[in-house]
Amino acid sequence: MPAELFTPIYLNQDEIQNLSSILIDGYFESITIKQISDNTVTGRYQHNNKSQCSNDYKNTKGDKDDNTVIGNSCYNYGDIFRYLEGRNFDRNDVTLKRVYASFSYYNNLRNKMNTLGVIKYINNSSPSINNIYSGDYVDLTGCLEVNTISNCIDNCIFILNNYGTSHLDNLFDTKHIGPLTYTMICELLKTIQKELNKGATFDIIINCLGVNCVLPINSTYTSKHSYIYDDASCDCCILGKVSKVAYTPSESIGMLRKTGLDSYYTKLLNSFIPYFHFLNNNGFLIPGEFITSINGPALEIIPLSICM
Repeated sequence: MPAELFTPIYLNQDEIQNLSSILIDGYFESITIKQISDNTVTGRYQHNNKSQCSNDYKNTKGDKDDNTVIGNSCYNYGDIFRYLEGRNFDRNDVTLKRVYASFSYYNNLRNKMNTLGVIKYINNSSPSINNIYSGDYVDLTGCLEVNTISNCIDNCIFILNNYGTSHLDNLFDTKHIGPLTYTMICELLKTIQKELNKGATFDIIINCLGVNCVLPINSTYTSKHSYIYDDASCDCCILGKVSKVAYTPSESIGMLRKTGLDSYYTKLLNSFIPYFHFLNNNGFLIPGEFITSINGPALEIIPLSICM
């Protein structure tokens, strides 16, 4: 099936947005035009009328004569004011909107990367990873596996809590194995799991033609309507950036690297195994092994997308 028809179940939006801003426009533009018309008529009418009358009387007496002046005056004042104004205009408001959406331009980005030849393919024609280096972008198809250290620890915590750690401590004397109790082991497993779950990331493993690929997954990028392990044992198409290469079986990728003390926590987890074997031998079944590293040939890949 053509890669363009694959449905993404995981998209690393940060990485895709960074690349798209370099290789393609990185956004979609939409223009909204809003037309506004205004037809306004304004009028005003004013009529002023004013009347005034006055009477004046003046009498002047002297040595020889007597003078009297009488005056009457009246006037009327009228004023009319008329005003009419018409206004008509059209205005267009233009809004330019840029929409950034990962799903929309994922195929454009992939096609651009293909055109530039920056993607290396791992397939039947080229199954070797000898020409793969850190920083390369790779495309591969492989089977999704679920037996990761995080899942194993989750299941052990769940099973121990259901058995009841206090009940197991009272039922079995494990001093011949070591100083730990099942209550202590369960609490230590919870501490390790907190370290592995920091940043809302977890590891999955993809097997491609005998090459194990470790993919750190950010849970915020998975499809809102899917759970990544619903597709366990299914073939997935991966596009991602290589962060580490283990070419030979003497090299490995640590599954506890996120703790910053992978050697210590590997020893700690291995110290739990005799206690779990003891439970299995006494009818309390529980996973008895922890996969703490993936031997080469192996790749650690920061996935841009996981498609089916």
